[in-house]
Amino acid sequence: LIVMSESIEGDPTVLYHAMHICDSAFPAGALAHSVGLESALSHGFVERGDITSLENFIYITSEQAIGLSVPFVSDAHKAVKRIQNKVQLDYLREIARLDAQFQSLMSNDVAQRASVLQGKGFLRVAQEAFPSEKLLMLEQFIRRSKSSGNMPTYGHYPVLFGFVCGNLGIPVNITRRMFLRCIVRDIISAASRLSIVGPLEGARVQAMFHPKMEEMLEAMEANLPTDGAATFRHQVSPVLEIIQGRQDSLYSRLFNS
Repeated sequence: LIVMSESIEGDPTVLYHAMHICDSAFPAGALAHSVGLESALSHGFVERGDITSLENFIYITSEQAIGLSVPFVSDAHKAVKRIQNKVQLDYLREIARLDAQFQSLMSNDVAQRASVLQGKGFLRVAQEAFPSEKLLMLEQFIRRSKSSGNMPTYGHYPVLFGFVCGNLGIPVNITRRMFLRCIVRDIISAASRLSIVGPLEGARVQAMFHPKMEEMLEAMEANLPTDGAATFRHQVSPVLEIIQGRQDSLYSRLFNS
């Protein structure tokens, strides 16, 4: 919290906003998703009582998020500053462009559906918790885009997460860590409900993973473009993509993804 407050330049309101978004009680719909963990358990990639297999899954999922999702979080966040002096339609088009790019890189229907459901849920809750004209206009733009006859703006989670945090004044380096921390939090929550680990063991695994998470993010940030170009996006684990895509084929399941 000390590091975060220094990065936020001592603004306590922004700090509290950041903590509120990372709170598991923030009702953005994350509890309905396991980030592919349920499918990984069913297919033998993760086993109950095997902490190492869970840690490996968290690591691979985090690598995948840093390679594909976090760059969109960063670019959507940076879009807030770039569009401050532009008209309303320009910032909506910028978010629509990023959203379309993310949609094109999603290789399975399950991950696409989960990202859209979480994104729309996150934006709806953010608008209620942190009322903003920009967030309201974006929510309405996404809703209207379905009937516009043009390519719809789906409302993917990483894009909306970055835009909301940028609109709240949360620094981009903190926003990246918030996003990845929320993914790890959701995996641990799902692992507890799937009886892979207990709540206390899950808390220990999550705490132990924080240094690795920071190391991975620092490595990514060291290679960020300095000329304002878009961050490089890429898939890291094809196997994880296949596992996530198998969620709908499970005979019985607790989670949507």
